Amino acid sequence: MDKSPRMGDGTYADCKPGKKWTRGAETVPVCDIPIVETKKTTFQGRLGYACLNTILRNKKPASSAIFCSRTCRSSEMFPFASHEIYGYSLTYCAPLLAQIGDLAKKYGHRLTMHPGQFTQLGSPRERVVQSSIRELKYHCEVLDLMGIGPDGVIVIHGGGVYGDKDATLTRIKKTIKNGLPRNVRDRLVLENDELCYTAGDLLPICKELEVPLVFDYHHDMLNPSAEFRPAEIIEQANRIFHGRGIKPKQHYSEPREGAISVMERRAHSDRCQALPEGLPDDMDLMIEAKDKEQAVFHLYRMYDLFPVDYESVRPSVGREKGKTPIG
Repeated sequence: MDKSPRMGDGTYADCKPGKKWTRGAETVPVCDIPIVETKKTTFQGRLGYACLNTILRNKKPASSAIFCSRTCRSSEMFPFASHEIYGYSLTYCAPLLAQIGDLAKKYGHRLTMHPGQFTQLGSPRERVVQSSIRELKYHCEVLDLMGIGPDGVIVIHGGGVYGDKDATLTRIKKTIKNGLPRNVRDRLVLENDELCYTAGDLLPICKELEVPLVFDYHHDMLNPSAEFRPAEIIEQANRIFHGRGIKPKQHYSEPREGAISVMERRAHSDRCQALPEGLPDDMDLMIEAKDKEQAVFHLYRMYDLFPVDYESVRPSVGREKGKTPIG
């Protein structure tokens, strides 16, 4: 078994279940890390993850934790910032956001955002559309104040179909074309989902308006496109990204172990056990898994993609056979 933590001289600390070691004033759990099955790949891109780092989120005591939210989704970072009446500018924390952006650039991190599901550009209700536009403007302001370049995209789904998918797609196209400020439209990308809109449904809008398409492998498995094979969609989606001077981005997740129904298979597994078939070699791939950065470390070790700091590696908590939390 791989042991955690690994010491600077290449040896391992005395790692036994339940034992802890001390780094300065911080007590760090020592874990037995199971050996992973090794696999080969030609992939040379980057892996990322959604929402929060689990170690920073779970630090004890709670007063030392970096985050108080379990997920810290982007729409929750500044509560009510896009509210019609009580919304506010983020200029009050512009210096702090600039520091965050500088830190991301220092470490070569790509920061992207995914507004809440209430962002519905195709709603038949104008008030919902206007609220959605304000939400996108808020996300754009965060990225702009961080000084994030064009790779800092804002990802949204098509949303509901409202009883008429074609009419809703027409409304989505109209809102993007006529309702979004230029700086917001420059960051907007669409993503296929597992229930309403396939990648094939969104591709014509994306090509016409030059809005990039984030291809989600898990969603495509549950809600595949009738007109196109995944390889065709990926090729055309990447062409839009490159034409806009934006690094292509995809999402990947796997269903929980034992999931059978569509609703069960929608839930993400704790970790992914393989990279997706057809993954381009040079791709930014976001891993959407319950174990967040630990799921990325798992793939790093499995495919020998990147050196892993074993002080930061944790074993899987094994939630898949029970109720899997949202996050």
